[in-house]
Amino acid sequence: MSLQHFARLFWVETGSTLAAYAKDVRTKVARPLLKSGDIAMKQVAGD
Repeated sequence: MSLQHFARLFWVETGSTLAAYAKDVRTKVARPLLKSGDIAMKQVAGD
């Protein structure tokens, strides 16, 4: 399966691009970590 075909199928199933979906998932994971204050921002960012 080509990347273009996969991306098209992904859009049809999720209504989102791969990049937007990945960003949303990272944000959903990072938000509670940052709110808790237990982990430094650099650690959450992966630096």
